[in-house]
Parts: sequence; C-alpha cells; structure tokens
Amino acid sequence: MNKGFRRLLFAAYVLVFVLATLEVGVRLWGYSERHIYDPVYTAFDRSPDIPYIHKANLVQARARGLAVINTDSLGLRAKNAGASYGTKQPNELRIALVGDSCTFGEGVTRTEDTFAQVLEDMLNQGQRTVPVKAFNFGTSAYSVREMAATLPARVLDIQPDLVVMALIP
Repeated sequence: MNKGFRRLLFAAYVLVFVLATLEVGVRLWGYSERHIYDPVYTAFDRSPDIPYIHKANLVQARARGLAVINTDSLGLRAKNAGASYGTKQPNELRIALVGDSCTFGEGVTRTEDTFAQVLEDMLNQGQRTVPVKAFNFGTSAYSVREMAATLPARVLDIQPDLVVMALIP
C-alpha cells in the first residue's frame, strides 16, 4: 500500500475515534437531554412526552430565524405579550392549532403573519356575533409524539371547540 494512502487511512481512523469519544462525553455530561437550549424555551413538567414549551409572558424576545416574538400567559405566540383569556364565554369559538415550527411561524417576523393569527383575523373579519380566538400551540422541532401529548396536557385547558393538528413534512 502507498505510504500516503496509509496516512490518510490513519487520519480518518483518528477522526472517527475522536468524534465517537466526543459524542460519548457529551452524552455522559448531560447535554443530550431532550431540551432545546434557547432562552425562549422552558422545561415542561406536566407530561413526560413534552420536553419543552415556550416561556410565558415573553416581550419582544428574539426567537429562531429573524422572528421577535411575544408570548401570552400560556407561553403561546401572541400579538400581545402576557395576554390571558379567562373562562370561555358561551358565544366564543376557540380553535387550537397544534403543530411544529411551521405552525409556530418560525422565520415569520411578524406574529400578525402567522397561520394562527391570519386564521383568527379572517374568521373575525366582518362579523361580531361569534368572537373567534385561535391559539397557536405550535412549537419548533415537535414531532407527532409531542403534538399528540399537547392535547391532554395543554390544549384541553382552554376548552377548544376545534383542534387542528398541522403536520408539515
């Protein structure tokens, strides 16, 4: 075998060994937990299938992409920071949108342009009889497992009339 080829093979072996060792070290150190390490997220303790949610009451927080977001008292992306909703009124229609980063609006700089807010605005446009509120339960990097767990752990608290699970491939 060529001496240069042996050196290349040895370098590849060393690189693979170092990367494997680093992976084991990171896993033992604890950074492989199922949380996104980002200041807009917090751990969620009410369900083992939901590792993190957005922090409640964020005001103009820098999120992933170029978005600057507000969150309501439930930790959902909202136009008004800290908004709370109280008990559902008899004539009110509540829609819960559950999904991943597309539902959340990752990369969408203005909350007014997110799927949930556009839906709410369209349904309220030109009518005052039945107020509609769309709740954006979208969270970046959620899989179907986290989305499904969101229903009993979080969504039912708002007493929704309709739940839409948005699956984006």
